[in-house]
Amino acid sequence: MTIKQETEKYGFDVYRFCKSCDSYILYNGKMHYLGYGSGPYGVTSLAAADLNGDGAIEVYYTFSWTIGGTRVSEVAYFDTAWEEVFHFYYSRCYNNDLALKVEDGKIGFYTAMVSLHGDNDEDLVVMPMGSKVGEFIFENGEIGIVTKQ
Repeated sequence: MTIKQETEKYGFDVYRFCKSCDSYILYNGKMHYLGYGSGPYGVTSLAAADLNGDGAIEVYYTFSWTIGGTRVSEVAYFDTAWEEVFHFYYSRCYNNDLALKVEDGKIGFYTAMVSLHGDNDEDLVVMPMGSKVGEFIFENGEIGIVTKQ
């Protein structure tokens, strides 16, 4: 699903600013910071699900940023029950982009090709292209990830 389809269905809005690459989610009348600024793209893909079965959705997403000229991509999620963001720092992928893909009810993250074909946020094109890097799981009462290292 695209970001627009997800936001309409579940009642949140995601904003990614072109110049700063900062990304935010507007949920329940409050803005929450999703991803670091400093480019290159900020939030690149998302999926909504209730993986932990608590009756409230989580918004899973990939995002990218740079540090010292190195592109870093990560996965994270926003829990609507807690209205809090959770990052998986050990999911970092260097000099590659990541995108989510939902298959068989599971949310996987894959290497991807991300490109910007213009000067606004609508021109961001994200395509899962490569191998599966990992997936989100719910185990022992916690949401986590399993990576294919």
